[in-house]
Amino acid sequence: MEGPEWDGTGWIITGPAAARLNERGRLGERLGNQCVRLSDTELFHAIRHRGVHSPQSEWMNEALMRDSQFLHLAEVLSALRAPGELYLPLYRTRFQDTDCWAMRWNAGDDPKADEPASEVRWSKADEEVNWFELGAWTMRALETKRSVEQVVIDDEGDITRFVIEPIEPNGNHGPPSDAWSGPHLWLNQFIASGEGYFLPASVTWPFTSIGRPCEGGWWLDALEHAWVTTSGELEEQRESILGLFTHLVDRGLQLRPGFKYGTRWRAYEDDIDDHHAPYLITPIEEAPRDWNGACRASRLASGVKKQWCFAFWHQGEWSLIKVRRRRPGASHASSI
Repeated sequence: MEGPEWDGTGWIITGPAAARLNERGRLGERLGNQCVRLSDTELFHAIRHRGVHSPQSEWMNEALMRDSQFLHLAEVLSALRAPGELYLPLYRTRFQDTDCWAMRWNAGDDPKADEPASEVRWSKADEEVNWFELGAWTMRALETKRSVEQVVIDDEGDITRFVIEPIEPNGNHGPPSDAWSGPHLWLNQFIASGEGYFLPASVTWPFTSIGRPCEGGWWLDALEHAWVTTSGELEEQRESILGLFTHLVDRGLQLRPGFKYGTRWRAYEDDIDDHHAPYLITPIEEAPRDWNGACRASRLASGVKKQWCFAFWHQGEWSLIKVRRRRPGASHASSI
C-alpha cells in the first residue's frame, strides 16, 4: 500500500490494500480498483487502526490549519470506529436530509442499501447544551425511525456516548381531574405552611397523587396548591411549569421533589411506599448548562437505577426526552 499523498482535496492511497480500506473498513472515497481518497480524520483512524503509514511529520499541523477542530473530530471518529461499529461521517453517506455529523449502522447492515440506525452529533464537554434543539432533533429523527446519539469528548480525548430518545411514561394513579366532581369543601380550608399549604385532617382530600400525607392531614407545595386553585384549567398556562406539572399528573404519575438527585421531580408510576421512582424529570429551563453537568445528571440517575429526562414544550404539547449513556459496541437498549 503506497502513500498517502495529498492531492489538494484529500489523501490518496494506492495499492491492493488500499481497496480494502474502502471495501471492508468503509473508509474514504473509491477512485479506482486500487486507489482511495481519505479525509484528514479518516487518515488519522487508518494510521491508528489500519496499518497505514503516516505521511510527512507535519501533516497534522496542516490538517489543523485546514480545520481547527480536526484533532477533536479525528479522536471522536477513531474512538467510535475502534470497537468495530460502523459510523460514517455524513459526507460519506447518501443522506443529506439532516444536519447531524455522522450516522451509525447496525452490525451487518450495508450503508449502500440499509437505513442507518442512528444520527450522531458531537460536542466538547464544556459546550453549552441547547436542550430545545436537542429535543427537536430527537423528534425529527423519530419520524425517520432513527435514534439519536450525542458523542461528547473531554479534554483528555476520551469520549462518552449518549442515546437521546423520547419516552411516554404513564403511571397507575388516577388522573386528578377524575376527582373534581362533588362540592369542593376543601378549597377554603388551606392554611399557609412555610412555602406550601396544610389541609387539616378534618377535611376529606380526593387526590391521591397531589400533596403528601402529614399528621392525618395533607401538605401541598406551592405548585400543587396552584394546580388546585386553578381546578386544573390551564389554557393560558399550558407552557408553564404548572402546565408541565398538570401534564405529568394527568399521565397518572405521582411527583415528589427531586432535590436529592439534583433535579425538579422524581416521578412514581405506583404507590410510593411500595415502589421506587423510575424517572427523574426536569424542565429544560432547569437542566444542566453544559455536557459536564448533563453527564453528571445521567450518571447519577443510572447509578440509582432511574432514568434522567428533560421536558420541553414542542409543537403545542409537552414532550419528555431521556438521556442515557451507551457503551461502545453495546446494543441500542444497553446503557451504563
